[in-house]
Amino acid sequence: MIAWAFRVAVLGFALAVALVAPPSRAQSVSDTDRATARELGREGLTALDAGDMARANERLTKALALLDVPTLRVARARALRGLGRFVAAAEDCQAALRYRLSPNDPPVFTDAQQNATKELAELEPITPRLTIQLSGGTGSVTVDGVAWPPAVMGVARPLDPGEHRVEVSNASGQSQAHKVVLATSQREVLTLQVPQTKGASAGFVGGSKKEPSPAPPAEPPAEEAKSGDHTATYVVAGATLAVTAAAVVTGILALGAKSEFDDNNRSDVSNSKKTDLRDKASTLSVISTALFGAAVVGGGISTYLILSSGEETSTAGAPRLTGFGLAFRGQL
Repeated sequence: MIAWAFRVAVLGFALAVALVAPPSRAQSVSDTDRATARELGREGLTALDAGDMARANERLTKALALLDVPTLRVARARALRGLGRFVAAAEDCQAALRYRLSPNDPPVFTDAQQNATKELAELEPITPRLTIQLSGGTGSVTVDGVAWPPAVMGVARPLDPGEHRVEVSNASGQSQAHKVVLATSQREVLTLQVPQTKGASAGFVGGSKKEPSPAPPAEPPAEEAKSGDHTATYVVAGATLAVTAAAVVTGILALGAKSEFDDNNRSDVSNSKKTDLRDKASTLSVISTALFGAAVVGGGISTYLILSSGEETSTAGAPRLTGFGLAFRGQL
């Protein structure tokens, strides 16, 4: 913390000297712009010293718009680094190094360029790198909405740490989005699958687009219809057999209950027992009669379905004659 404060203090002194020094031969700045840049630079350094990187970046950016000198560049690079914008910070350092010194420039400009070299050396190992590769064809890629040049596919490129949105698109405009999170110093290789074109392209006839004709609605195959009819017949027939079996069993039980009642219809048997036996025989007789009636109805339905199925089968092979076919048949 002490080292950082010392660096900011030294930078502030150098910045103040630079802003009051006479302009170089390569730069002509009005006194008003120079005074404004000086004030903005001081505010930016104060925010930088206080750890308010956002305000420091905002103040120093405005100062640089008026006076682009190495001292301001290095100061903003440190603010950008504090914001996690490593790539932009490195670019500010590079801009400070590209500044061509003249004999009239103050010595602090030389010091700022030396500081820029040190900043670059510190940023280089901590800046993440992302390598993008494509698989499954040719496509275009954007990262955070910015086009990723095709010439650098397979090349590691510097990116700021944090979350990034990567989108790959094919020639038809179909796209897929991916999310990648980069940590400080991370080296990431991302292989993207190019989306495949969905659906066949329509043909062209005589220079005009030929729309595909809608397919006629499919009719259910005759075999499937027969199968459905046979299934219904089998179900009804099976239910009829089950009801018939139940009617037979219930009838046997009714006969047994009637016989038991007759055996106990004596004066030495209590009236309550005789009443129970009579009610049991009567109930079973009613159930048996109802079941036999249901079996008769089911048998009639089964017979009708079987006969109907046989008629459809016998006429299924006959050709249908409509329109021209009927007229032709009338001439035979």
